[in-house]
Amino acid sequence: MNANFKRRGAKARLTQIVASVLTLTALTWELPPSYAASTSAPATQADWPRDFEASGEHVEMYQPQIEQWDGNRISGRAAVAVGKANGTPTFGVAHFSANAYIDKPSGLVNLTAIQIDSVDVPTDTSLADSVRRSLLARLPATGMSVSLDQLQTSYAASQELSKTMRMPVKNDPPQIVFATQPTVLVLVDGAPAW
Repeated sequence: MNANFKRRGAKARLTQIVASVLTLTALTWELPPSYAASTSAPATQADWPRDFEASGEHVEMYQPQIEQWDGNRISGRAAVAVGKANGTPTFGVAHFSANAYIDKPSGLVNLTAIQIDSVDVPTDTSLADSVRRSLLARLPATGMSVSLDQLQTSYAASQELSKTMRMPVKNDPPQIVFATQPTVLVLVDGAPAW
């Protein structure tokens, strides 16, 4: 009787497995062909810094930092290094903005209408325009998909950093005592101790 019970249990498990496989197969056959085309593109990999050549200069772009996220509009900045491939680079910053459409189930954000608002290279302003044009030329016309977690982490870090930068600093000028006669400065450290 015990062997018969084991055989029946194995048959039941095998029946469940076969039924599951057949159900999954039937469900995938029922999906319309357009479903495969409409799925989101995979998120771009976060391999930073990214580098390229622009107007004979080597440009490295570092990981962007999201500064503002209002509804579906984000903006931020990314550090850039410009210079000869084997020389000392000149550093600057690229400010960008984009529309962000969030797909929470897939954990992706589709960025469209990506713009490079400005590029600032303080020590060599002549490079700013060529770097901006080069960055614009490398933006995908259809936008790009990035990880929602990556953007949220960048935004949270930026907000936390801005809180610490708002600490009040006491920069009151010191009292200046001016005398036209020779004087001696006597330092008194607190009240006299008797």
